[in-house]
Amino acid sequence: MGVRESARGLKAGEFLLRAVIQRAISLRADPLFLLTNARCEAAVHLYEKLGFHHDQAIMDFYGAEYGRCNVAMRYRPGMEVL
Repeated sequence: MGVRESARGLKAGEFLLRAVIQRAISLRADPLFLLTNARCEAAVHLYEKLGFHHDQAIMDFYGAEYGRCNVAMRYRPGMEVL
């Protein structure tokens, strides 16, 4: 997921991620996880804010397939930072 530079700071990414989470929950996605890169600091912070936590098992199982991936996170409902 990415947000155009001109739209950054307007909470567009947060709005989109919340919608994706809700849709995934309605589809009973389990586990719900994402793969990214630590250089995407703002994105990683947003993921943490909305309830994703770093997960080594996800990294080991899925992340090794992607050369640029060095962060794997799993969603845990109720763990959002308010």
